Amino acid sequence: FRSGNYALTAFHYIHHNPLKAGLVKRMEDWRFSSFREYAGLNSASVCSKSLTAELLGLNLPKFIYDSNEAIDDELVRKIL
Repeated sequence: FRSGNYALTAFHYIHHNPLKAGLVKRMEDWRFSSFREYAGLNSASVCSKSLTAELLGLNLPKFIYDSNEAIDDELVRKIL
């Protein structure tokens, strides 16, 4: 998501919010987020993962790895 894909950066940024706010120690601990489903940690299927992958260029097999990468500060400034 450092490549300048604004929508994908925003998607990851949203999942980082509970972590950055100090509400959890890991993104997957926040039960109100879709992160667990996209990471394959939730058996529920509410999100359209295939549509999200298509629209955002999301790599589902690498989702957890990509989500744990640091978001480029310059891209975060553009989102805010």
